[in-house]
Amino acid sequence: MLYDIIYRRKISLVNGGEQRRSFTWIGDGIEGLTAIIRNEGNKADSEIFNIGNPANNYSVKELAELLIDEAKKFPKFREAAEATELEIIPASAYYGKSYDDMQNRLPSVKKMEMKLGWKPKTGMREMLNKTIEWYAENEAR
Repeated sequence: MLYDIIYRRKISLVNGGEQRRSFTWIGDGIEGLTAIIRNEGNKADSEIFNIGNPANNYSVKELAELLIDEAKKFPKFREAAEATELEIIPASAYYGKSYDDMQNRLPSVKKMEMKLGWKPKTGMREMLNKTIEWYAENEAR
């Protein structure tokens, strides 16, 4: 989506982007995986854990709108973000007729908190801001 904003392309929203996802900052995900690998006190032995950020549960459309709003805060991307359009595409046209998807994916990370002391820390706007900032500094390379 950020690529679409930067290069002035429409952002495609399959079925209107109503599908909800739990978006997780890569740093939080790595910390969670590291906690599992460290396995302090053997608490992760034979266990299955979810890693994610339930607090960042947004629809794909909400993600697109937030990303556009955050991109407007960066002078390098402001004009492109203001011109960005959203387009709705039917799932059958995008994925094919037999495509099926879950409308909401929301992980429970309670087990990670209780057993390993891990929980995600990065909120959605902070995560988007960090990503856009990286692109602003590195995009021209």
